[in-house]
Amino acid sequence: MSDRIGSWIHRRGWLVLAMLGAALLVVASASAHIERASYWPDPAPDTSMHPPAGGHVPATRSLFSALRKSPPGATRVVCQGRVPSPRRVRKLRRRFRSARRSHASSGRIERLRRKLKTAMRKYRWGVRRNVSIRRLRRAIKKARTRGFKFRPSDKTRALTRRRGRRLQRFNELLLARCRYHQIQPAATRTRNNDRIVIMPGVYTEPTARAKPDLDPACKKYEILNDRGQSAALSYAYQYHCPNAQNLVAIIGRRPGRGRDPKQPRVDRHGIPNLGPCIRCNVQLEGSGPSPDAVVVDAGRVASGNHGPIRHDKHVGIRADRTDGFVLRNVTVRHAGEHDIYILEADGYRAERFKTYYAGEYGVLTFVEDHGLIQDCDSAGHGDSALYPGSSAGTGRQTIEKRRRYSQELRRCDMHHSAAGFSGTDGNAVWVHDNDFYDNALGSPRTSSRRPGIRAIHRTRTWSRRTTSIRTTSIRTTSTPT
Repeated sequence: MSDRIGSWIHRRGWLVLAMLGAALLVVASASAHIERASYWPDPAPDTSMHPPAGGHVPATRSLFSALRKSPPGATRVVCQGRVPSPRRVRKLRRRFRSARRSHASSGRIERLRRKLKTAMRKYRWGVRRNVSIRRLRRAIKKARTRGFKFRPSDKTRALTRRRGRRLQRFNELLLARCRYHQIQPAATRTRNNDRIVIMPGVYTEPTARAKPDLDPACKKYEILNDRGQSAALSYAYQYHCPNAQNLVAIIGRRPGRGRDPKQPRVDRHGIPNLGPCIRCNVQLEGSGPSPDAVVVDAGRVASGNHGPIRHDKHVGIRADRTDGFVLRNVTVRHAGEHDIYILEADGYRAERFKTYYAGEYGVLTFVEDHGLIQDCDSAGHGDSALYPGSSAGTGRQTIEKRRRYSQELRRCDMHHSAAGFSGTDGNAVWVHDNDFYDNALGSPRTSSRRPGIRAIHRTRTWSRRTTSIRTTSIRTTSTPT
């Protein structure tokens, strides 16, 4: 037997070397960014701003309220293609109304009427030619004739003619307010209570892609993580070099005035060296009829919603210490590590989104509290589709007087990945009414490095051909260690 094995290795030595080389390459790429030691946020709301940030799952603001001038916050619009200017139309409209009020001659009023009509026709032609508007019109037509779904197992939703027209008219108003053609510049200018509205299109963020990976300018911000590994990317690293790792980064707070602990604290309650909010209560949303209309792509665009990835950035959208963060109605794909990454935030909501083909996780939320993920589709990932990791221990381990769930996941499809769901250190997480199917592991995975974590599964198989599971309820609760 040993002779046979030796002969096989001799004949297939090139194959063994190739496999070892590939394994080393995977390890090297996976360890390109060592994550920092993380801490649970304070569950109390931050009252230093108004309205307070955190302390609860944030509410969703309607898309159609994005252009209201009433507080709180401003709206920044991101679009693609040339934006026609409405200035001439506005100028001629003012002159025409002024002429009518001053009882000008009929000849002058008629000339102004013709000029205004011509200017409006040219402006409308420019609007129709805009890339985002053309993509929107195709999306509306498809949603009206064929319907759309937030996830494959969801019911088909129809877009009525009336709502389609209203959505198109509102996007035309958004276009007039568009000042950005990439998402990151809008995110950089965003402040507390602001909104970022992304009009239909495929956003590759060429400026962010051009930023070097592991930027030498931020090497001084590398720290020691909880495994004793050096070169971990600190929060200050993300603050000063937001696009070294991320395609789009929303950094919620300034670094504190003190210093991060040289050795990670054993007690993970409370974020050390926490600075003031600068981008809390931020809402990032697409303006299309469904998540398919707005795509954030961190890799190979030609792959569509499939592979290969060929990533340029390791994270698609990162929200770091952004208390009160809301993400909705977008598709994120082809990140080298995680399509969506929400870290050290108190209060977040991610809904009506899709994530495809990330190297590790479709959605990674880490050390979170007051979180909600709902109405989503996630597939094709190297590890788990959804991963609420190390969530706040608000069960029996909570520092509060009452027990509660720190995060909730519902109405999501997790499929065609290595694992549909992972809950490592998933304290006090409620997962219910989701569909897991066609994953390598075949069923959700919950585990913890801590003793006393208990998970309750109530599932039923709904497909004989595949290892498909509809999960009625998964509740993870923490008991005293």
